Amino acid sequence: MNRNLSRLACALGAVLLVFAFAGCNSGPKTSSETTPAPVASSGAQEVQLTVTDKGFEPAEIKVEKDRPIVLTVTRKTDATCAREIVFKEIAVKQDLPLNQAVRIALPASPTGTLNYACGMNMIKGSLIVQ
Repeated sequence: MNRNLSRLACALGAVLLVFAFAGCNSGPKTSSETTPAPVASSGAQEVQLTVTDKGFEPAEIKVEKDRPIVLTVTRKTDATCAREIVFKEIAVKQDLPLNQAVRIALPASPTGTLNYACGMNMIKGSLIVQ
C-alpha cells in the first residue's frame, strides 16, 4: 500500500509539473505582439491605441526602429484622467477628445523605449522600439 501511495504521489507531481510549465509564457498577447504594425503608404507604422477604464490599451506596443509611427488614439471613457497623451522624451502632448480618433505623428526612433502617460502621469504605457 505504501508503494502505491508513493507511485500516486510521483504521478501527481509529474502532472502538476506539466501544468506549471504549460502555463509559462502563455499570458494574454496584445495585438502588437502577434502581428506587426501595418505600414501606411508613407512608410509609417500605423498603430492603434484605445483609452478605456483600464487605461491605455494595449499598454505596451512593439514597433520597428528607424521608421516613423502614426499613432491613432481613441478615448472611449470619461472615467479616467487620460484626457491627453504626453510623450515627455520627445515633447509631444495631444488632447484626446471623447470618442474621437486622434492621429499623432511620431518620429522614427532607434531601439529603446518611448514612454507615454496621461497629463497627470498616472496612467502610463510604452512603445517598445526594436
